Amino acid sequence: MGKTRFNWLDIMKFIGMWMIFAIHSHHAWTKQFEFVTLQLFFFSAGLFASKGLESDFRKFLLTGLRRLMVPYLIFVVISAGLHRMLYDASGKTLLIEILLGCRDHLPCATLWFLPSLFCGRLAFYLCFRLAGFARSERSRLCMMGALVFAVWAVCSFARYKMLHINIAGSYTWCLPWSADWAGIHLPWYFAGYLLFDRINAFHFKDLSVKGKILLVFITLISLVYSVWSFIDPEVLNTIADSVRIPSVLVRSLFTTILLGLPMFFVILVISKLLNRFDFPARVGQETLWMCCFEEIFIFILLTVRQFTGLVIPGWTLDPAVSQWTGFLFALFEMLFMYFLLIPVFKKTVAKWL
Repeated sequence: MGKTRFNWLDIMKFIGMWMIFAIHSHHAWTKQFEFVTLQLFFFSAGLFASKGLESDFRKFLLTGLRRLMVPYLIFVVISAGLHRMLYDASGKTLLIEILLGCRDHLPCATLWFLPSLFCGRLAFYLCFRLAGFARSERSRLCMMGALVFAVWAVCSFARYKMLHINIAGSYTWCLPWSADWAGIHLPWYFAGYLLFDRINAFHFKDLSVKGKILLVFITLISLVYSVWSFIDPEVLNTIADSVRIPSVLVRSLFTTILLGLPMFFVILVISKLLNRFDFPARVGQETLWMCCFEEIFIFILLTVRQFTGLVIPGWTLDPAVSQWTGFLFALFEMLFMYFLLIPVFKKTVAKWL
């Protein structure tokens, strides 16, 4: 596929990053949106999973380290420096957090995804290689599916156990480099690997009249349900209580089926509909660097607040922050990075990575 860009894919990443920044500005959204955004980005990464799978292990490993772990190390060190300077954080604690790369225990909230995706890519590569012993294409895919399921099961068990282990007074730690989160979302990576050609070749005009009506109906129902979940965050818990779903499942399989899939479907349809628009696609191409720049952007806002007293509407520190202003703030954050921070970075540093 070379360097061919697919607008719908970049638009999907644009929407996903918009949701992530909105979550970070309004933490009450975490339960509704965190699974959707993680699924979205693992699925997006899986769409190009076939590229590099035929490489030898050393080349595949070095490529992953260069593309994911080098940016991670550079920006997590920068973020740690800012935390040390602004919040007088312990240098020893910051160093341990950098080396472990655990979700919710890093100076920058989004950087954990880079080592996690690295672990996910590596696990999928090993699954692909092990399945290569199968005699037919169908057998190979079935074996890959079984191996991916095995990784998911082991990592889900590990994630469940980690929730019950108190480490330094916290139950929110995970496996190093967020490997358990990678394994939990590996099926979405596999789904991207399987479905890229079908999604890319899909065109609404090619459907029959009945097919068009069905697609429009499903999309509208999913959209209404997604908006309802957005306006009323307790809707998922209400449904879970009414059907007596155990609490352990609410934040995993049940959440995926009743919240993740409808929202994911809506985002995918919207991305395909907006395929002709270049600007959101261009912004979506920079999502990796936006992950890296979040803490620097927050540092700029804190500096502005310190000297002027100004708080950007929709930011976490805004006392009037709401669901709607949070989305506006997230859009402002992305545009600020796209037009200012990232161009400056690319002209000075990025060319060396």
